[in-house]
Amino acid sequence: MSKYLYHTACPECRRNGRDYKGNNMAVYEDNSTYCFACGYSEQPERNRKEYYKMEQKEKKNKEKLPLLSNGVYKPLKARGINETTCKLYDYTVGEYKGEPCQVANFYDDKGQVVAQKLRFKDKRFIILGDNSKALMFGQQLFKGESSRQLVITEGEIDCLTISQLWENKYPVVSVKNGASGAKNDILNNLEWIEGYDKVIFAFDMDEAGRKAAYECASLLSPHKAYIAHLPAKDANEAYQQGLGQQLIKSLWEARQHSPDYIKTGSDLKDICRTPRQRGLSIPFPDLDNKIDGIRSGELVLFTAGSGVGKSTLIHEIAYFLHTTHNLPVGLVCLEESVKMTGQRWLSIAMNKNLLKSGAEFSNEEYDKAYQKALSDGVYIYDHFGSLDTKVLLPKLKSMVKGLGCKVIVLDHISIVVSGLDEKESGSDERKTIDMFMTQLRSLCEETGVTILAINHLKRSSVKSYNEGGQVSLTDLRGSGALEQLSDIVIALERNQQDKEKSNISQIRILKNRPTGICGESDKLIYSRETGRLLAYNGEDTNTIPDFNVDKAGEKYDDVPF
Repeated sequence: MSKYLYHTACPECRRNGRDYKGNNMAVYEDNSTYCFACGYSEQPERNRKEYYKMEQKEKKNKEKLPLLSNGVYKPLKARGINETTCKLYDYTVGEYKGEPCQVANFYDDKGQVVAQKLRFKDKRFIILGDNSKALMFGQQLFKGESSRQLVITEGEIDCLTISQLWENKYPVVSVKNGASGAKNDILNNLEWIEGYDKVIFAFDMDEAGRKAAYECASLLSPHKAYIAHLPAKDANEAYQQGLGQQLIKSLWEARQHSPDYIKTGSDLKDICRTPRQRGLSIPFPDLDNKIDGIRSGELVLFTAGSGVGKSTLIHEIAYFLHTTHNLPVGLVCLEESVKMTGQRWLSIAMNKNLLKSGAEFSNEEYDKAYQKALSDGVYIYDHFGSLDTKVLLPKLKSMVKGLGCKVIVLDHISIVVSGLDEKESGSDERKTIDMFMTQLRSLCEETGVTILAINHLKRSSVKSYNEGGQVSLTDLRGSGALEQLSDIVIALERNQQDKEKSNISQIRILKNRPTGICGESDKLIYSRETGRLLAYNGEDTNTIPDFNVDKAGEKYDDVPF
């Protein structure tokens, strides 16, 4: 190893807001560097091959190197640690290849020293022996019977410090390899650690130490782990600054760690004080009133027979949320092209059906509609056809987390499994939808996104959904998870064969978790001239805002979308 020259600031630590004193990185005579805080290193280009060979050789011979036997017990005056404490923990001072060092001895579960950590004056350290078989530092001293409290530190010196302040009466141990290896040490000794009623993690107060403390605490049984907030960067630094009593106080006052998946009553006091808020309004007044608006984090499912108008309905709602409430929207329409999806929204903005052949509009009308509907905050997924759930889920997450979408339109769930071949259909289709719905539900909970999704109905030999048949939850095609994991399920019913009322639809609420109100809701009227689907209560269509009556009283027997 090249000769040590001096310490300097570590660029990696500085990038992460650490190394305030600017002395984490050691610089050596051959211009190589090594950071003893984060492990970052730099090697001169000419020496990299030689360095690699040397590193591999040392690694290969490490277990062959005999453990040091020349260590003696001495007080660590610079650290304030007395000889009694060093002797208890078998922490000695010795010499390695003519260079003085401190030696931390590590034991296995049979009480034999199997590894040694050698710490040198410039903060370098090496491991002798087989560290993989070693317990945590100091663990051999405690069987778990004498005390029901355990303190775990990030380093050996901190372990000695706290034990000495407690007059070496209580169990204190250290992880073997600092913050980076702490989690594995806890997992490897979990059964022993769980034998204590209370486990306090007294790790360093830097970012790496805090992160490791929370990771380790999360591995223990609920209400067993505690995390101490030390009065200085680490325990020994606090002791050297004369803060020994404050350090002990921080251990007694360590805050109990509550896992993310468990909330205590005290956690809920302020959360429950605020009542559930009304959701954002939608353009259908009765439905809006009965479901109390649309809220973030909800999964809303729409269903209807083929051609009844469910896609038109879902886009009317999404367009309203975008233009009225300024929510970024992601459109995943798996049965149509990007152009068709874009023209849907332009049709709503322009109040002219761009999907109808021969639609006429001016450039000014188009530009105005584009500016309102698509110019900002609308993201359309460019795909047509079947998609595997493993492909689709990352796309949805990217829209939410990467693009900031607050609303996702998924049209439709059924096509996600339509690529399954005949052998994979049946129960596998249900399993796929179960898994996919669970993932959608998790995405809503994790990110607060609102998902508006469409699902098809099963074929029925009893009633025709295209002739006004009433829809129920049991008619959903695919899986019970569709109704179980959705917050709201909305059906659209219409008799396409009724010449007098073929453009009138009925909204039916099948499930309503927010308010519990189900049953019939708004009636809707569709105009082929505008492509709009709007609330209708039997009034003269000329009085409905933004609605054009079909020319010459023409009757159309189908809503094409």
